[in-house]
Amino acid sequence: MSKPKVFISYARDHESFVDKIYQALKKNGFDVRKDTQLPYRVDIVRFMKEMGAGDSIVVVLSDKYLRSEYCIYEAKEMAKYPNFKEKVFPIILPDVDLNTENQRLYVSFWKEKLNEIERESEMVGFMKKRDYEEICDRFGDFIEVISRQNLLTAEKHEESGFAELIKAIRDRVRQNQPTIRSVIRRRFYLSRLKRIVAEGYKQLRQFVGEVPRRVVYGVVAVSLILGLLMVFNDKLFGSERYYVISASFRVEEEAEEHLAYLKERGYEDAEIITVIIRQDSIYAVSISSFRSEQKASLVRERLIMVEGNRALGILSQ
Repeated sequence: MSKPKVFISYARDHESFVDKIYQALKKNGFDVRKDTQLPYRVDIVRFMKEMGAGDSIVVVLSDKYLRSEYCIYEAKEMAKYPNFKEKVFPIILPDVDLNTENQRLYVSFWKEKLNEIERESEMVGFMKKRDYEEICDRFGDFIEVISRQNLLTAEKHEESGFAELIKAIRDRVRQNQPTIRSVIRRRFYLSRLKRIVAEGYKQLRQFVGEVPRRVVYGVVAVSLILGLLMVFNDKLFGSERYYVISASFRVEEEAEEHLAYLKERGYEDAEIITVIIRQDSIYAVSISSFRSEQKASLVRERLIMVEGNRALGILSQ
């Protein structure tokens, strides 16, 4: 049986304290992950996203943490998930006081960072403008959720050998493990589904055997014709699609990141359109597409009003 995985999110200034947490969790049978263990040349951003998606995350909160781009990027990734309150286990260090006034100061700090990006550049370090926008959107909720919890001090955690922390994580792991009853029920429904499919297939074969062959051939021919019509619909009827473009990129990975961001914002129809210009590939990220140019223009104008993004354009193909 694999060990339960636990991530530790922290600022490097507190390595000695974090090492004590790490050793206590390892001693109690957990698979503990932190960034100092990463192999050479591993993508640090991918690791931070993996941490955000993790099921148990110990957050060692300090003033440096709340002002660090790397740490807050991790916090942003955690806050994406509706259950982040349940999966985050905070430990607040003495240099942090999360009273209402201090919470406002930290929120203002990141809003000012966003303003600097908008004035100077689209990207600073490893983070892009939209990363700062997401941080500003989620930081308030993240810090408020932590401040509402009844937490032990770092000193009390250390005195107890992190017993309460270990117990809380074990309870979390236990809740997420499937019970014997749920496993048996799942297997029962799967076997039942298999029987239904097998019986349906048997009856279908009997029915096809009773129907004259020319009727079967006729149904197959009609299906093929309809399929071809659907495939070649655009070529046969000369219809053109108009795409409302959110942004375009020369690097496909950046386009995929922007696509994921739009999907998170609720734009389920978003997609990437590849355009060849002078033998170069441009990856345009579309929010939605329409057969009518007029409708695409109306949607574009509405989105400009809502999003405030004057870069929205229309691409026809």
